[in-house]
Amino acid sequence: MSYNLTDEQWQRIEPLFPTQVTGRPAADKRRILNGIIWIARTNNPWRMLPPEYGPWQTVYSQLQKWIKLGILTQIIEELQKTDWEYTNLTATDGRLGLDQQAD
Repeated sequence: MSYNLTDEQWQRIEPLFPTQVTGRPAADKRRILNGIIWIARTNNPWRMLPPEYGPWQTVYSQLQKWIKLGILTQIIEELQKTDWEYTNLTATDGRLGLDQQAD
């Protein structure tokens, strides 16, 4: 199982992210989202996040921000429309996980 979004999946969800201009360079949203998916799929602790996804602190803080803004729920709903492997992802109460009841 791949933990990385396909180009087609990314094209569908990229417009869901707000465009924000700050003084800092923007983090790579796709890389961060792939890291979030890796955490959800592997159920590993954040500190075990492979470096290819960026610092775990950055990925975790973006997860919290996207949950608070409702972006992650929109992403999951969009992916669930056509991609069966995302049907059991959930985002609630500041956490992302796999809904074991969905199997």
